[in-house]
Amino acid sequence: GSVVNRGNGFGDGVAAGTMSAPPPPRPVPSSSPPLSVVVLAWGNLAHTQRCVESVRRHTDVDHELIVIDNGSGPDAADYARLAADRAVLNPENLGFSRGMNQGLEVARGEYVAFCNNDIVLPPTWASKLVDTASERPRAGIVVPAVTAESSSTGTAAASTEAPSVVTGARVNAS
Repeated sequence: GSVVNRGNGFGDGVAAGTMSAPPPPRPVPSSSPPLSVVVLAWGNLAHTQRCVESVRRHTDVDHELIVIDNGSGPDAADYARLAADRAVLNPENLGFSRGMNQGLEVARGEYVAFCNNDIVLPPTWASKLVDTASERPRAGIVVPAVTAESSSTGTAAASTEAPSVVTGARVNAS
């Protein structure tokens, strides 16, 4: 994967034994996957690990995983660098909008899914969103339902129910 290191030394190496779990295996994405999954992380390595695992396990279309680490500690930044196909490692928290825009800048997919690191994605989530978007070419945004927070993990879960669609929106390519 590629890394965009926006700081001073974050992600330069992994100290032995500092991560609680290795990242899941990465399939090799195509040079222009239909879907880019952008995960914004700021701290809470356990959330990021669960999120990445759910992306790798339940994303049923060719995709690339982009992790934006917004100034987390070295363990979380190292995990992002190892787990992502493409990683952006910020030395400080640049905020939600700027972090997501950084992900959009490096995304190569026709469609982009924006996720916080506290989401756990269910099976078939990606094909349902991509199918919904491709069936509605005038849609500016397709949004999945998000179910109640899981009490055991403190994470939200996306639903496999039909996504909501906003039509008539314009997206500028420039």
